[in-house]
Amino acid sequence: GRFLFLNVESGTGFLETTINGEQIAPVQISSVEGGELIQKSLMPVSATIKGRVFDPVAPQGRLQPISGARVRLDGTSEWVLTDAFGAFSLGPIKLYKGERVALELSAERFNNHKYAISSWESSSPLNLFVFPAQYLAKLARNMDVDLDPYSAIVVGKVSGPSLRIDALADHATVNTAKDFYIDSRGRLRGSHEMTDPRFGTYIIFNVPKGRVLLQGNDASGVLRYSSSVAASPSCINVEME
Repeated sequence: GRFLFLNVESGTGFLETTINGEQIAPVQISSVEGGELIQKSLMPVSATIKGRVFDPVAPQGRLQPISGARVRLDGTSEWVLTDAFGAFSLGPIKLYKGERVALELSAERFNNHKYAISSWESSSPLNLFVFPAQYLAKLARNMDVDLDPYSAIVVGKVSGPSLRIDALADHATVNTAKDFYIDSRGRLRGSHEMTDPRFGTYIIFNVPKGRVLLQGNDASGVLRYSSSVAASPSCINVEME
């Protein structure tokens, strides 16, 4: 059952597979420097992905379920709709155990969102948060940023120490995006400070379309990388470990 790909271009790509004609959820593979050997042992499993979708910035500070939102596994063609409680269920579908897959969400008055999850999480219900387009536009105006409809917005969270986040287009060394963070009082702060040590949330506006790598320097100067991101005109939710 072994296979080998040679001369793979550095960046982000998807490994697509089928077994007896049944498609397995695509696996995202990233090579930062090039010339690396990426070795994986893949075990297909059947799983059902269940969760609920909420608007975290609804009036009066309540989590508002979003009904009628469309959800699908990125790389597939079938969509499901959330019910009156914001709940959805995908599957049963074939996944590779332990590998990260992407969920895509589309809803009226919201930017399209993408979420990276691990297949081992599929047995537990997910809580997905989607930010209204109007809310993100207001944040951008507060920081004098003109949103580019052909670029991406990255909404993220850092676990552990606070980081100074950069969005590096196509694994280059130049930061061409506008990155800020939300502090513990919900205020949008400038990008040259660290992510809020209490919540670790950040937003990056106008991430160039294409392959993007997020990296951060903590207070000790240690460089930490996220899972790579394939940016598109949408909001992408990313968590840096």
